[in-house]
Amino acid sequence: MVPYGWLTLFYYDILNRRKDNPWKIPAKTWYKMIAVFVLFFLIANPIVLHPKVIGYIKKYFLHKDVFTHHGYPFKGEIYKSKAIYTLWGVPFHYYILYLGVKVPVSILLLFGIGLVVLLKRYRHEGSIFLLLWFFVWLIFISLPGGKFARYILSLMPAVYLIAGVGVEWLYQKLRGWWGSLSPSVNIRSLSILFLCAGLAMLLLHPGLVAALNLPYNSLYLN
Repeated sequence: MVPYGWLTLFYYDILNRRKDNPWKIPAKTWYKMIAVFVLFFLIANPIVLHPKVIGYIKKYFLHKDVFTHHGYPFKGEIYKSKAIYTLWGVPFHYYILYLGVKVPVSILLLFGIGLVVLLKRYRHEGSIFLLLWFFVWLIFISLPGGKFARYILSLMPAVYLIAGVGVEWLYQKLRGWWGSLSPSVNIRSLSILFLCAGLAMLLLHPGLVAALNLPYNSLYLN
């Protein structure tokens, strides 16, 4: 379920439909890549072909004789928590709300700026990749009725990469503004200053939040 592999294939498939795409990958190459993925997965995990393992996987997805999900508390109510319960399980906006209340404010601000920048540059290859990663995977994990906080971990790299885009945009704006005020400004010093400020927002503030909420980090709310 981790998005990195299939999302990359999806990304290049979309680019292949563009006339100006420099990444032309023939159909035969796609089939060879998929065959290699499957082959090496089986070489590394041959036990997956064992009948008992196949039976367990089937029971796992059907929620039979493996574990029981009675319900999941959310906003003062108990919801059914199984993947097959889509519209009547845990609400669709669970992960959106989770990001809003659990991610430190500094990261959210940078993420919001980066998201706007990417949407304005939606034709750029890098923007397409990050937007696909965030929105497609967010929808994918939000559709099933069964939702758990740990599933959002696979989305967090995209959140931080988009926040990084926000940092880069702020730096370019500050550099232009500072340069217009003083043409002789030392860009090296400005870069170091902004790097320290960016690290403070991306690392020091979240770290401080975690430290202040010890030993119950998971109870932190914005």
